[in-house]
Amino acid sequence: MTDIRLRLSVQGVVQGVGFRWSTKRAADQLNLTGWVRNESDGSVTAEVEGDPGLIQSFIDELETGNRFAHVTRIDKLPVELVHDSSSFHILH
Repeated sequence: MTDIRLRLSVQGVVQGVGFRWSTKRAADQLNLTGWVRNESDGSVTAEVEGDPGLIQSFIDELETGNRFAHVTRIDKLPVELVHDSSSFHILH
C-alpha cells in the first residue's frame, strides 16, 4: 500500500508528561518517520509518514497516551509526503 503523511494536532494533558517521548517510541516501534513538537497553546503537533495501517495503529497508541497523559482529541490533516527522514524526531 502507498505511504501517506498526516499532521496530527493532539489536545488534552499532553505537555510536561512525557507525551513526546512516548510518541517517538510508538513511531519507532512501527518504523514510521516524522516529528513531534509542543505548541504554545498546550497542544502537541506531530507529522507522521508511513503505511496507513501502521499510522492508524500509531494514532490508536496516541489516543491511549502514556499513564500521565490524557488525550481529549486528535485532529488529522493529510499533508504532502516528504520522504525527508529515516526516523522520527522530537523537535524542541
